[in-house]
Amino acid sequence: SNGAGSRTTTYSWKVVALPAPTACASCFEPPRLDATGHPMSWDWQLQGRLVFRKVDMFDVDGFDTPAGVVRAIHRRTGRTLTRERAICYLSLGSWERYRPDESRWPRGALGLTLGGYPDEHWVDVRQLRELEPLIDSRLRMCARKGFDGVEVDNIDAWDNRSGIPLTPQDAEAWLAAIADKAHALHMFVLWKNDPYLASFGARYFDGALSEQCFSFRECTARQNDGIRFFPQMRCNMTTLRCGVGQFAAAGKWVGEAEYKWDVPHEDGVVCDPGQHCILSSRGGNYTEVPYKYFCATV
Repeated sequence: SNGAGSRTTTYSWKVVALPAPTACASCFEPPRLDATGHPMSWDWQLQGRLVFRKVDMFDVDGFDTPAGVVRAIHRRTGRTLTRERAICYLSLGSWERYRPDESRWPRGALGLTLGGYPDEHWVDVRQLRELEPLIDSRLRMCARKGFDGVEVDNIDAWDNRSGIPLTPQDAEAWLAAIADKAHALHMFVLWKNDPYLASFGARYFDGALSEQCFSFRECTARQNDGIRFFPQMRCNMTTLRCGVGQFAAAGKWVGEAEYKWDVPHEDGVVCDPGQHCILSSRGGNYTEVPYKYFCATV
């Protein structure tokens, strides 16, 4: 020891296995392909006055959409379904200053702001015990309003500059709890983005949404093969297949959106049987890709 003396600190921890994925026999589970053999159609409107289009699933904001609108969605005949399904958008991986429950979130669980969203902060998903009452409250809100499923956003704090030293395993424990809670409330649950943990996600979640996986070349296991995304963790073609294509491989639905930056009156297009998918390219030019070719990538 030196002149200041010495001190020994001992740590201990308990390794707890993840809960098993729970099935939801009473849930609607969106199939990869609809009755016409195409990926099931959907629409995604999180802000502003809703515009109703002919689709099978409508994804809207969970807080801003009242139960009456959910009932109106259910009264509509879908593109291939006898009634349209309603999806409840929730950002469970970020604290949002503008939500009515913002004061209930433990301030000690908040990290840095999300890039481009000054009113949102990443959340320390390791604090699951403190976060579970909030997760449960939000999921129950969706269930009370009559939503069929939930979109869970901002699930990849571990892979972003969050100010919190998270690991993929931290995210997996938190996500498993969310999926099982949603199923207990008779709602299907959708993965959002995060290509690297998709093989895990496909075990617990019922489908996936992806933004720009085509542009980023991260839809499929082949596109991600060899990427080292965390110490000792690398995507491969055998034991750790990455990309939302893992959901499609499991027969589960995948929704894909590509954005048209700097195009007047356009902010994106959802891949849909009735249209082409417009993909950005270098130099500000845009290329139209036929639906069948584009969706085959996923």
